[in-house]
Amino acid sequence: MTSRPWVVALLMLLPMKPPVSMLSRAGTICRLPASAAFLLAWLLIPGPTSAEDQASAEPTPTAGEAAQEPESQPAPSARPAPQKEPLTLERIDQELSHYPAPGPDQPASHEHKALTEAQSELRAEVRWIAELAHLQATVDSADAQLAEFEVALEATKDPVYPPLPDELKAIEQQLSQRKSELADARARFEALGNELSGLPEKRLVEVDRTNQLEALLRSLNAESATSDVAKLFLGARRQNAEAELALTKLSVSSSDSLRSLIEKEDELRRVEVDNLEARVAILTEQTAEQRRIELLAQEEKARQAMRMATLQDPELQKLAEENQIWLEQRREIETERAEMEERVGLYEKEATDIRNTLESIKRRLGIAGNSPAIGTLIQRAKLRMPDHRDVKRTRSGINRSMRQRQIQILELELERGELVDLADESAADGEDLKSEIYRQIFEELVAQRLQILDDLTSDSNRYFDVLVSLDTAIQSVGVSILSFEEFAVANSLWIPDRTVLNRRDLLLIPSMMKEVSEQTPKLFEESVYKSEHRFWISLILIAALVAAVRLLRARVTALQSVPLRETQFLNVVGPFLYESLVAVLPMMVLLGTGWVLDAPDIENAIAHPIRDATSGLAVAVAFGVLLTRLCGAKGMGRLQFGWPAAICSRIRRTFLHYVFPAYAVFFVSGVLERYGLFTGQRTGSRFVTLVGVVLIILALHQIFDPRRGILNHQRSRSFLRKPFIRRIVHLGLIAWPGYLGVLIAIGYSVAVRAFFERTIQTLWLVAVLAIIGGAIGRFSRAQRLRALLEWREIRRKNPVFGHSGTGSAWREIRNQSRDFARIVSTFGFIVGFGWIWADTVPALRHLGTNPLIGSGENVLLTLSQGIRLLVCIVATTVLAIHLPRILQILVFSQFKRITQGNRYALSTLLSYLVVVIGIIWGSVIAGIRWESIQWLLAAVTVGLGFGLQEIFGNLFAGIILLFERPIRVGDVVSIGNTSGAVTRIRIRSTTIRQWDKRELIVPNKDIITGQVVNWTLSDATTRISLEVAVSHDSDTGKVSRILREILRSQYNVLKNPPPIVFLKEIDDFSIRYNCFAYLNELSDRLTTTSQLYEKILERFQDEGITIPNPKRDIRVQEADPPEAPPAN
Repeated sequence: MTSRPWVVALLMLLPMKPPVSMLSRAGTICRLPASAAFLLAWLLIPGPTSAEDQASAEPTPTAGEAAQEPESQPAPSARPAPQKEPLTLERIDQELSHYPAPGPDQPASHEHKALTEAQSELRAEVRWIAELAHLQATVDSADAQLAEFEVALEATKDPVYPPLPDELKAIEQQLSQRKSELADARARFEALGNELSGLPEKRLVEVDRTNQLEALLRSLNAESATSDVAKLFLGARRQNAEAELALTKLSVSSSDSLRSLIEKEDELRRVEVDNLEARVAILTEQTAEQRRIELLAQEEKARQAMRMATLQDPELQKLAEENQIWLEQRREIETERAEMEERVGLYEKEATDIRNTLESIKRRLGIAGNSPAIGTLIQRAKLRMPDHRDVKRTRSGINRSMRQRQIQILELELERGELVDLADESAADGEDLKSEIYRQIFEELVAQRLQILDDLTSDSNRYFDVLVSLDTAIQSVGVSILSFEEFAVANSLWIPDRTVLNRRDLLLIPSMMKEVSEQTPKLFEESVYKSEHRFWISLILIAALVAAVRLLRARVTALQSVPLRETQFLNVVGPFLYESLVAVLPMMVLLGTGWVLDAPDIENAIAHPIRDATSGLAVAVAFGVLLTRLCGAKGMGRLQFGWPAAICSRIRRTFLHYVFPAYAVFFVSGVLERYGLFTGQRTGSRFVTLVGVVLIILALHQIFDPRRGILNHQRSRSFLRKPFIRRIVHLGLIAWPGYLGVLIAIGYSVAVRAFFERTIQTLWLVAVLAIIGGAIGRFSRAQRLRALLEWREIRRKNPVFGHSGTGSAWREIRNQSRDFARIVSTFGFIVGFGWIWADTVPALRHLGTNPLIGSGENVLLTLSQGIRLLVCIVATTVLAIHLPRILQILVFSQFKRITQGNRYALSTLLSYLVVVIGIIWGSVIAGIRWESIQWLLAAVTVGLGFGLQEIFGNLFAGIILLFERPIRVGDVVSIGNTSGAVTRIRIRSTTIRQWDKRELIVPNKDIITGQVVNWTLSDATTRISLEVAVSHDSDTGKVSRILREILRSQYNVLKNPPPIVFLKEIDDFSIRYNCFAYLNELSDRLTTTSQLYEKILERFQDEGITIPNPKRDIRVQEADPPEAPPAN
């Protein structure tokens, strides 16, 4: 054995470079260093002992070396192990028959599995051999095919076409045939171009595969098998690897000749396409010329008929004028059709260019990797790319034109039918015609009309076909744009589009700023003249908005000055809408400026950069102005939302000193960056962007300062109580923009722009949720204060009812509003955060397709569906529980005409509606169809109907109670011997709170089918009855008068109907009176009765009227004394 340590030592000192194929393939795992690999090879593999072993042990060339010298230095093949004869499928089948096949109760044996895998290896070998034979035949015939292509190319350079026909129909037929040939030639030419551009990458892959197969063969030759089955399996693997290796070697060695063949065919197809395009252009021009000649001849005939008709009769003149109108329509259709055909060609070329650009970028990305050149190429292609929304709108307009054209074709057929009927009637009444000349002119006009209508119908059909072709071309453009945008979203964020920031970028800023500043005045002067109508429209809209703001200012000031207890819905929404309208003003100025600069007549190079920069900053500026005004000294943040004054002042100062200057810096940076993309120059915009990033970092530090900022104000929250957590959050908020600044410096401008925009949007999402929380808090405080004051008033007037639990509403309002605000904030932040950042993580879209339940074609639920279903369940549950109650407290209570029972019924029905919508939403997400479950639901319904009859009866009774409303929440009812107030009406039962605060749960079915006394169903007015007794010697007139005066003097006794006093009866001891009085509220019965009795007693004492007590005389009669016993 020959020793080779000096070779290994020398190789370890040489700088090694990884193969090109390793760099070019995505997802390549980092391998060991070359020196370590050679060291392992020296330790594990013995040195060559013979010339044959030395040849097999030579190092395998890299992919780059094999690609450069495939023929002079072919990759060495490993010597296969000696075999007597090659394995065949028949032999494997014969061996496999000796082993039992696996069954349900008997798993496959190890030998059976090995032989089955050997079968697969041999079948793959058969495929490789067939492909090798086909490739060998192609290589052998390459020279002959190349010569044929040379001859065909020479013949194609001077094509021979049949002469142009004279008739229009023949020309159109030949044009249609050539267009079909042109489409096929373009498709073949495009396929050849894709194949030709993919040859370098294909060759790298094949060289890499050759090296892998050689290494595999060496390892297979080194293996040894003990059993016969293992030997068969090893031999099958070796034969398969040898067959594939032979194919890859032949493919690599013949790549140059095949490339020459494809290039020659590509050249041939290019010449064919050029020739067919020229021929189609000639035929198109000839067709247009023939149509023009026919149309001119038809117009000349119509003019002659017009002149003759003018001399004969007004009716004939009218008919001739109508012919002229139809001819004008035909001329318009022909002009529009020519324009549409030109647009078809443009859209087809645009779709082809987009697809070619995408394929070119993909190929360069596969070969060169994530380089700045690829990122720049993607960004420039995106700038030149049409907006898919504009393409969609264009296609909608084409579809409308297609529908109108179909209607016009039907109208032409109807017009032709009416004309034929008119001609038939005139032929039947030929004797009544005025003269023979009249008859001739009439028939000639009718014949012309029929010919015009036929030609117009034919033109309309051709126009419709052109519209269909145009719609197809536009759809192809839209699909190509969406494909490019998906690729750009998935890759552009992770590909640098600039080199590392250097001194040159800084030195370019003054010159570029000077160039931009010189062009800007010319641009605005040009925009005023070339887009004058846009300028004046924008100015009028902005002036109207300013006038609306000035008119609403006084009204909004009055709304804001309303006390808290009188705050209504409009008192919060109105001022907020006014502040939003003020914030829209700068946004309208920016958007109007961009719209004016977007005029098609403006050709200044700085127009599009300024338009894009203003449009991008418009919404951010509007949000900044809104938040600044809300945090002012008299803003809604302090006065209505309850934000601390120190926090509001801090936010306002931060926006004025840092955020708005950062917006100005980003505007300049955006203009410079887009100007550089349009002109292909370096502008140094990244240095300007870094200045804006520094300002944003300072702004975040000021707002989220852990000692004096928002984080310190929010320390009452559980996760922000500890100071070190607030410092960590503060540090993270500051570090994120700093990280983005580092990415800008190393060249990831696109990624930074996307991340920075979404970061700003996330901060605005937090601000919006804070505003919503402040509005909910304002409503909650107002409703809580009103409920508290009402409860105190009830306690003052009626102590009994004031302590019966009716005063808990204000506590419930506080708890409900706090919980609802927390849920809205959490849920809104999660949904908004996911919506904002979804496009930056394209892998999530592919992750969502993973099956969650099921596999293969029987996937019942994917991960994406599962997440959406979970969101649906959580959202439905939260909204069904909290939304109806919040609406009842914050919205329905604003309308005094809606009673408490009606509010409760509306909120309950709303909760059920939310549940139904949630079920439908969940079924749509899960892909459940009604057709697949209707019989199951029918069977379940029948089963539940029998098994849960009482429960379903209560459910339907609850629905009846909610819609028919025989009882409502707040009604006082009596069921049997139980009386109380209705507090809740659920779908199954109703809760009645008795006067001693016990709650009675009554099934809804008992209420519907039984007898219920509702004291407040149609009217809450109630009557109290007082019984008063006086002595027999009392003045009855005086007693009646006193009782009436007392009843009328009571403050809560109704005047209409008036109180009634009448003498009821005279018994043995007294004269009894009954007094009836009517009250507005049932809750006043006990208190009013007590007060009236006290007044009656006091007045009777003053007037000397006595209330008799029942008197009975009891006489005790003693019995006679017993007789004395006789004396003894």
